[in-house]
Amino acid sequence: MIKNTNNLDLQYECIAMAKSFGSDIVLAKNRDRNYSPEIKIVKELTGYGVELCYIVDMKTDWSEGMNDKGIAIINSALFVHRDEKEKKLSKKQKQSKDGVRIREALAKTKLIDVIDTILNFHGGVKGHTIVTDGKKLISIEQTSRNKPVIKNINIKNKPFVRTNHGIAHPEAGYQRGKDRFSSVLRMSNAIKVIDKTDNWEKLIPNIYNHKQDLGPKFDLVRNQNKLWTSSQLVMNVNKQEMILYLIPKKVKYLGIENKIPKDYKSKI
Repeated sequence: MIKNTNNLDLQYECIAMAKSFGSDIVLAKNRDRNYSPEIKIVKELTGYGVELCYIVDMKTDWSEGMNDKGIAIINSALFVHRDEKEKKLSKKQKQSKDGVRIREALAKTKLIDVIDTILNFHGGVKGHTIVTDGKKLISIEQTSRNKPVIKNINIKNKPFVRTNHGIAHPEAGYQRGKDRFSSVLRMSNAIKVIDKTDNWEKLIPNIYNHKQDLGPKFDLVRNQNKLWTSSQLVMNVNKQEMILYLIPKKVKYLGIENKIPKDYKSKI
């Protein structure tokens, strides 16, 4: 059961990343929150025999993950409540509707069906969504006010990164001031770090250890009072491996909920 978070004025920021390591496609996520998430890993088998492995934030129902058919999904938010209208809306709706949308998409086995679910299921997933089937990488930028922009991304020679400002929709997400500068700078720095990383298992440690001189707000991994990095996730789709990193004292880990039948050999 998802916990009631009516006393939380939630704020979401993150860095969503993708890179090709040889023949492997790797997705990674740096997750910033202004509360202490309670997260767990869920492993389950759908009625159609698709194995799912995903992360769930029990306070907000946020989810991201992969399946055994090569599908993986991550997302970075474009909803930021800097004006009073958006702030009031954020207080009324605390639980993410994108969690169930992403879990529905992860149950699909074909990339075209995944994209259709992200676009249309219960109104579609909002923000920057990165999805892969282990062969192609697709970027979807969608807000409640704009039509979705879908692009096939070539990551053979350059990593792909999205933070919390609109690219196809420049008016979305952070638009001005230090927040905008932070979003742009963190995207740029993440690209540089990822570009220099030649081993996918070193990707998140390299992101974690990166520092710059402009203050903690602009670090890739934040450690400040108002907004901090709580966890990091990396998925090698082709190797069917997932690594979850927990930032000390910033998140509560609830363990693994394994719903897979005992006679089934897990692939992830």
